Amino acid sequence: MSLQQQIDKYFAQNKLLEIFVKYELYYQIGLGKIIYISLQDFNDTYKKIMELNLKIDSSSVINNLYFILLHFSDENNFEERLEYYIRSSALSQALNDYIDKDKDFHRPELFADMVYQEITDDRFFDSSLRDQFDEQYDLVYVSFEPVFTKKFVQSLKDSVIEIFKYNKHI
Repeated sequence: MSLQQQIDKYFAQNKLLEIFVKYELYYQIGLGKIIYISLQDFNDTYKKIMELNLKIDSSSVINNLYFILLHFSDENNFEERLEYYIRSSALSQALNDYIDKDKDFHRPELFADMVYQEITDDRFFDSSLRDQFDEQYDLVYVSFEPVFTKKFVQSLKDSVIEIFKYNKHI
């Protein structure tokens, strides 16, 4: 499938909404686990989550989707691996955002290396996190759905196409 066909497929209204919902859930659920691992206390984890108030923006998701399509869409098993790419991108972003924003976290390199290795080995997002993901999916989907108008999705798609053209990928 050509890159243009991949863009058409993954920037269709429902597919893009699904990707955003998954990215958001992987990010937020993963962030909670990352903070808990570093603090080892539920109350401190909750306080830190509230203090940092980390969120993703649409440009981060689009940039990661652009990267995924550019670098991996020609793989034979891309459709099966897409979920992994979305998950690992969101979890890696959560890890990086936490380390960047938590000024109390001194010398986080060893921690980051350990967590990043679990993410890339696809061991980080375990069954209990998967259960949380499944429980929250419909709620997040319904909350995101009004934003994903045809006009909004088309503007995102047009922006990505321009980036691909600018970089001479299509």
